[in-house]
Amino acid sequence: MRVLAGLLWTAAAAMADPHRVVLLQELVRLEAMEKKTVVQFPLQQQAAQLEMRFESKRGGEGVRVEIFANGSNVPIGGTTYELSGLLRVPLEREKTYRVEIENLRQRLGHALVDVEATLVFGVRAEAPLPSAARHLDPQRRRYTVAMSLSLFALIAGYAALRLTPPIVRRWRGEE
Repeated sequence: MRVLAGLLWTAAAAMADPHRVVLLQELVRLEAMEKKTVVQFPLQQQAAQLEMRFESKRGGEGVRVEIFANGSNVPIGGTTYELSGLLRVPLEREKTYRVEIENLRQRLGHALVDVEATLVFGVRAEAPLPSAARHLDPQRRRYTVAMSLSLFALIAGYAALRLTPPIVRRWRGEE
Protein backbone atom coordinates (compact mmCIF):
# COMPACT_ATOMS: atom_id res chain seq x y z
CA MET A 1 0.00 0.00 0.00
CA ARG A 2 2.83 2.38 0.80
CA VAL A 3 4.46 1.61 -2.54
CA LEU A 4 1.24 2.47 -4.37
CA ALA A 5 0.91 5.72 -2.40
CA GLY A 6 4.54 6.57 -3.18
CA LEU A 7 4.02 5.91 -6.88
CA LEU A 8 0.90 8.10 -6.92
CA TRP A 9 2.72 10.89 -5.11
CA THR A 10 5.66 10.68 -7.55
CA ALA A 11 3.32 10.76 -10.55
CA ALA A 12 1.47 13.78 -9.12
CA ALA A 13 4.75 15.60 -8.51
CA ALA A 14 5.93 14.87 -12.05
CA MET A 15 2.69 16.19 -13.54
CA ALA A 16 2.57 19.31 -11.35
CA ASP A 17 2.87 22.72 -12.90
CA PRO A 18 6.34 24.27 -12.92
CA HIS A 19 7.18 26.64 -10.10
CA ARG A 20 6.06 30.21 -10.84
CA VAL A 21 7.06 33.45 -9.16
CA VAL A 22 5.03 36.57 -9.91
CA LEU A 23 7.42 39.53 -10.09
CA LEU A 24 4.96 42.25 -10.95
CA GLN A 25 1.22 42.57 -11.36
CA GLU A 26 0.01 46.14 -11.59
CA LEU A 27 -1.40 48.94 -13.71
CA VAL A 28 1.41 51.16 -15.04
CA ARG A 29 0.86 54.71 -16.25
CA LEU A 30 3.10 55.84 -19.11
CA GLU A 31 3.06 59.44 -20.22
CA ALA A 32 3.36 60.32 -23.90
CA MET A 33 6.87 59.70 -25.27
CA GLU A 34 7.96 57.97 -22.04
CA LYS A 35 10.11 54.90 -21.50
CA LYS A 36 9.95 53.34 -18.03
CA THR A 37 11.72 50.50 -16.24
CA VAL A 38 8.91 48.62 -14.51
CA VAL A 39 10.84 45.83 -12.81
CA GLN A 40 14.49 44.98 -12.20
CA PHE A 41 15.46 41.60 -10.77
CA PRO A 42 18.47 39.30 -10.28
CA LEU A 43 18.36 35.67 -11.34
CA GLN A 44 20.95 33.80 -9.28
CA GLN A 45 20.41 30.08 -8.75
CA GLN A 46 18.78 28.63 -11.83
CA ALA A 47 17.72 29.57 -15.31
CA ALA A 48 14.10 30.52 -15.86
CA GLN A 49 11.69 31.77 -18.45
CA LEU A 50 10.14 35.22 -18.15
CA GLU A 51 6.51 35.53 -19.21
CA MET A 52 5.30 39.08 -19.76
CA ARG A 53 1.58 39.65 -20.31
CA PHE A 54 0.46 43.18 -21.03
CA GLU A 55 -2.69 44.93 -22.10
CA SER A 56 -3.06 48.62 -22.82
CA LYS A 57 -6.24 49.87 -21.13
CA ARG A 58 -5.94 53.37 -22.55
CA GLY A 59 -3.81 54.59 -25.41
CA GLY A 60 -4.33 54.26 -29.12
CA GLU A 61 -0.88 53.41 -30.44
CA GLY A 62 -0.01 50.52 -28.16
CA VAL A 63 3.14 50.01 -26.14
CA ARG A 64 6.38 48.10 -26.59
CA VAL A 65 7.88 45.75 -23.99
CA GLU A 66 11.60 44.92 -23.95
CA ILE A 67 13.84 42.84 -21.66
CA PHE A 68 17.47 43.85 -21.13
CA ALA A 69 20.39 42.42 -19.19
CA ASN A 70 21.63 45.15 -16.84
CA GLY A 71 24.48 47.14 -18.29
CA SER A 72 23.37 46.42 -21.84
CA ASN A 73 21.27 48.48 -24.20
CA VAL A 74 20.65 45.57 -26.57
CA PRO A 75 17.31 43.88 -25.83
CA ILE A 76 17.24 40.14 -25.17
CA GLY A 77 13.63 40.04 -26.28
CA GLY A 78 10.83 42.40 -27.08
CA THR A 79 7.59 43.07 -28.86
CA THR A 80 6.45 45.50 -31.49
CA TYR A 81 4.01 48.27 -30.58
CA GLU A 82 0.87 46.38 -29.63
CA LEU A 83 -2.23 46.96 -27.51
CA SER A 84 -1.87 43.55 -25.80
CA GLY A 85 0.41 40.57 -25.96
CA LEU A 86 2.46 37.82 -24.36
CA LEU A 87 6.23 37.68 -24.47
CA ARG A 88 8.26 34.65 -23.37
CA VAL A 89 12.01 35.00 -23.02
CA PRO A 90 14.45 32.36 -21.69
CA LEU A 91 16.85 33.86 -19.14
CA GLU A 92 20.25 32.67 -17.99
CA ARG A 93 21.23 32.51 -14.33
CA GLU A 94 23.67 34.78 -12.51
CA LYS A 95 22.55 37.93 -14.28
CA THR A 96 20.39 40.90 -13.42
CA TYR A 97 17.59 41.84 -15.80
CA ARG A 98 15.28 44.80 -16.30
CA VAL A 99 11.95 45.09 -18.10
CA GLU A 100 11.12 48.34 -19.87
CA ILE A 101 7.86 49.52 -21.37
CA GLU A 102 7.86 52.36 -23.84
CA ASN A 103 5.12 54.61 -25.15
CA LEU A 104 7.18 56.51 -27.71
CA ARG A 105 4.66 56.47 -30.56
CA GLN A 106 1.95 58.33 -28.74
CA ARG A 107 2.54 62.06 -28.81
CA LEU A 108 -0.45 63.18 -26.74
CA GLY A 109 -2.01 61.74 -23.62
CA HIS A 110 -0.92 58.78 -21.61
CA ALA A 111 -1.29 55.01 -21.67
CA LEU A 112 -2.45 52.75 -18.85
CA VAL A 113 -0.92 49.30 -19.18
CA ASP A 114 -1.90 46.25 -17.15
CA VAL A 115 1.37 44.33 -16.72
CA GLU A 116 2.07 40.88 -15.29
CA ALA A 117 5.64 39.59 -15.13
CA THR A 118 6.14 35.96 -14.06
CA LEU A 119 9.28 33.83 -13.76
CA VAL A 120 8.70 30.16 -14.59
CA PHE A 121 11.26 27.71 -13.20
CA GLY A 122 11.73 24.08 -14.16
CA VAL A 123 10.54 24.52 -17.72
CA ARG A 124 12.75 23.92 -20.68
CA ALA A 125 13.31 27.38 -22.06
CA GLU A 126 11.25 27.86 -25.18
CA ALA A 127 12.13 30.17 -28.00
CA PRO A 128 10.42 33.54 -27.76
CA LEU A 129 6.99 33.58 -29.32
CA PRO A 130 6.73 35.75 -32.36
CA SER A 131 4.35 38.63 -31.99
CA ALA A 132 0.78 37.70 -32.65
CA ALA A 133 0.75 37.68 -36.43
CA ARG A 134 -2.34 39.04 -38.03
CA HIS A 135 -3.56 36.70 -40.74
CA LEU A 136 -6.25 37.43 -43.27
CA ASP A 137 -8.78 34.80 -44.17
CA PRO A 138 -8.36 33.54 -47.77
CA GLN A 139 -11.34 35.44 -49.19
CA ARG A 140 -10.20 38.74 -47.74
CA ARG A 141 -6.62 38.06 -48.87
CA ARG A 142 -7.81 37.49 -52.47
CA TYR A 143 -9.86 40.69 -52.32
CA THR A 144 -6.89 42.66 -50.98
CA VAL A 145 -4.53 41.32 -53.66
CA ALA A 146 -7.08 41.94 -56.43
CA MET A 147 -7.72 45.50 -55.27
CA SER A 148 -3.99 46.21 -55.00
CA LEU A 149 -3.29 44.89 -58.48
CA SER A 150 -6.29 46.80 -59.89
CA LEU A 151 -5.06 50.03 -58.34
CA PHE A 152 -1.55 49.39 -59.70
CA ALA A 153 -2.96 48.73 -63.20
CA LEU A 154 -5.05 51.91 -63.00
CA ILE A 155 -2.03 54.03 -62.04
CA ALA A 156 0.17 52.39 -64.70
CA GLY A 157 -2.52 52.93 -67.38
CA TYR A 158 -2.96 56.58 -66.45
CA ALA A 159 0.81 57.13 -66.53
CA ALA A 160 1.02 55.41 -69.94
CA LEU A 161 -1.76 57.59 -71.38
CA ARG A 162 -0.20 60.80 -70.09
CA LEU A 163 3.45 60.02 -70.86
CA THR A 164 3.30 58.13 -74.17
CA PRO A 165 2.53 61.09 -76.51
CA PRO A 166 5.39 63.33 -75.22
CA ILE A 167 7.84 60.42 -75.40
CA VAL A 168 6.83 59.55 -78.96
CA ARG A 169 7.15 63.23 -80.01
CA ARG A 170 10.59 63.44 -78.49
CA TRP A 171 11.72 60.26 -80.34
CA ARG A 172 10.44 61.67 -83.62
CA GLY A 173 12.32 64.90 -82.97
CA GLU A 174 9.22 67.10 -83.09
CA GLU A 175 10.20 69.17 -80.03
